[in-house]
Amino acid sequence: MKYILTFFYLSFFYLLSAQEAFFSKQAIYNLVYQPDSLDVGSSKNIHMELLMNNEFSFFQTLRKRQQDSVLCYHNSQSNSFSRGGIVMRLPSKLNYVVKKSSDSISVFDSAFGTDINGKEPIYHYTETPLNWELKEDTLHYADFICQKAELFYGGRKWIAWFTSDIPISDGPYKFNGLPGLIVKISDDKNHWNFELVSFKDVSVRHTINFQNWYVVQKKSKKQLFDDRRTFQNSLITQLENQGVNKAEPEYVKIKSSWAHMLEKDNNWIELVY
Repeated sequence: MKYILTFFYLSFFYLLSAQEAFFSKQAIYNLVYQPDSLDVGSSKNIHMELLMNNEFSFFQTLRKRQQDSVLCYHNSQSNSFSRGGIVMRLPSKLNYVVKKSSDSISVFDSAFGTDINGKEPIYHYTETPLNWELKEDTLHYADFICQKAELFYGGRKWIAWFTSDIPISDGPYKFNGLPGLIVKISDDKNHWNFELVSFKDVSVRHTINFQNWYVVQKKSKKQLFDDRRTFQNSLITQLENQGVNKAEPEYVKIKSSWAHMLEKDNNWIELVY
């Protein structure tokens, strides 16, 4: 597949891949999430990083920034199984980078990893400002006095606790726009839960590591989620189109295992997009 990038996106790609940004603040969040809404035992956790300066912030997994190869990260984070030399792998749902400023939220995400040409399409889309509802409730959390805020977003009700002790209007994932740093946020079912682990001054120079196998494309969020879903649901069909003998016991096991994996992958962070 050939991709045509306009001059704007070529320039934007260059800025992302060739220029470093300096960050003076770092917040580390522990994300605990439940991939299967019906199975508490499916819960996983991972550390996420929010880097901030006076103009914008980057949010991604801590591991993603620390590793030189994003492709390596993608492979190591994906759920997978292997039978008879065939590896089946769910695309990572945590392979995104969120760039936020006071008036914009930009997301760069991979729908399904590398294609048959060795290229990895990166979907770029923007979000509208979030519509928070401030509450009077307060609590003490991690030595901070926090205030409650609620938000309906992505098919979920989110409950956030932010502190004006840190007057930074930011937080994990796409969440920002409150009068203080978000120290804790979860959906009302507690399936996705971000909690602040540390906040400190740093001196970090960082480049979004878009390698030469990446192809940045401006697409909608709906296209990203739809393409990811289509890719997952069509893998068995693709396998069959390659001439796999459907009568082979090994193929039957693969098909059954993949169907089970898809069934349990039912609780993405955004249910409505």
